[in-house]
Amino acid sequence: MNKQKNIHVVLDNQRLADLLREQLKSQSDLRFDLDTPADLLVGEKFFRQEFKMPIRLGEVMDRFRYLLSGRDRFVEGGEAYDLGEFLLYADKNLLVHKQSSEKIRLTDKERLLLRTLCESPSRCESREKLLDTVWGYARGTETHTLETHLYRLRQKLEPFEGQDLIQADGQGNYSLSK
Repeated sequence: MNKQKNIHVVLDNQRLADLLREQLKSQSDLRFDLDTPADLLVGEKFFRQEFKMPIRLGEVMDRFRYLLSGRDRFVEGGEAYDLGEFLLYADKNLLVHKQSSEKIRLTDKERLLLRTLCESPSRCESREKLLDTVWGYARGTETHTLETHLYRLRQKLEPFEGQDLIQADGQGNYSLSK
């Protein structure tokens, strides 16, 4: 069982602060407790940077989980992940085609997607696990985010005949090609 993460909500807009605190009560993995140190402090400046009004409370909870997971951080150092015909430099958001040495710029989500698959022991993950790990989506969220990002990544890899780098098995699992 995961340890609950503590969030302190300190906003001038009392109604919004109360709504967020109330929403935290219904989350099994998040809590609001001023008596213990905060894992995440939600103040005015933070809130303005992270969210645009009007907000959806479910979206806010998903964003809190994402920020608390640390998935938004970059990989330290210049470690390269070997992906067959490509090398992934996660710290630079770069994929390098080994044969031509051409560089392919990656978005943060493309980098996290590839890195998550690389770091998986079987180099295979379920759709739900990828949505949680890369995007911080709650279980059961209906979205085409993963498929859209895969489509765009495959377009970038097509000139190198690498569009099959990530394969879907038709059962909701994605893996790196061998």
